[in-house]
Amino acid sequence: MSPRSFLLVLILLSEAALAAQLASAATVAVVATSNLGDALKPKIHLYELGSHRDHWPETGQTATSIPFGYYEIEVVEPGFRHFARAIDIIDDHTDVRVVLSPSNQERPRA
Repeated sequence: MSPRSFLLVLILLSEAALAAQLASAATVAVVATSNLGDALKPKIHLYELGSHRDHWPETGQTATSIPFGYYEIEVVEPGFRHFARAIDIIDDHTDVRVVLSPSNQERPRA
């Protein structure tokens, strides 16, 4: 095989690997509301099972380029109960709907 043919094959394989990698990534969107229906903007974590790596960006309700796999999602809003559950990311787009209930903890008195 000539060096030029080898380079062409290498480029084609690299493009195929990149396309496969992009096809195996998902978008995950979280819609969080209170039990009364009020929209919330909670802190979200998406931990990969095994490595416990957090794939969620610092802010926002949507994460992109999430590799397919098994995760634990955590949703936290002050004054509400903590929400956590395991999810499988196996489709190009995954919506997670969360209804948060008020916490039973008393607020400190001033």
